[in-house]
Amino acid sequence: MVEELFGSEMQVELFPGGQLGSETGRIQDTRIGKLDFALIDVGNLTPYAPRLGALTMPYAIRSHADAVKATTVPLADRWNAIAEEEAGVHILSWLYSNFRYLTNSERPVTTLEDIEGLKIRVPQNELMLATYEAWGASPISMSWPEVFTGFQQGVIDGQDNPYIVNYTMKFHEVQDYLTEVHYQYSLQPSVMGVRTYEKLSDEERAIIDRAGLEAQLYALQFQLTEASKARAGMEVEGAEVSTGR
Repeated sequence: MVEELFGSEMQVELFPGGQLGSETGRIQDTRIGKLDFALIDVGNLTPYAPRLGALTMPYAIRSHADAVKATTVPLADRWNAIAEEEAGVHILSWLYSNFRYLTNSERPVTTLEDIEGLKIRVPQNELMLATYEAWGASPISMSWPEVFTGFQQGVIDGQDNPYIVNYTMKFHEVQDYLTEVHYQYSLQPSVMGVRTYEKLSDEERAIIDRAGLEAQLYALQFQLTEASKARAGMEVEGAEVSTGR
């Protein structure tokens, strides 16, 4: 969208799949201007902007509608002001990745007792760590590129992510069980370092902000149409799905 609006004057290079390191590292690089943009999980931004942790509170967001309401005006302006003040990044958009669902390789999880003792990978987020500790699990903070290897080596028993992430990462190959816990809605802010953003002209900022909004709307539509397909795909591949209720 940026390239379409700017024409040949601005090009965007994409580096997916953790090519540029961990999310924590990408946040740092964006803050200092080494990277122009970064797409990250809000849980990984909270160490730099603790007040954004409100968006990771268990059961605070209970539907897609809640997620949209929490990340559009006027609340969007509030979160952006916090991100700029505390983390030094400007939020261009919020991408919606649906609820985080628990996968594990040990046993079906349908009650709190079932989760006790499981070693669960979580992002570097104090609220998420505290949540799993309260449930009796053994949460382990681990960077995203290490997760699949962590399963293979037995360092962790499980993790949580939305359906599309779980399916495209092929977690069903190493995780037999999935539980729809609905405790947290996964939000990914697309950010730009404040230093970089302020160097742009008014026209350039307006175009980049518009592109961010277009991405936000597309991400919501994508989730509403594709998440159920990913769930069905995991079941076809042998994952046992439980509602956890």
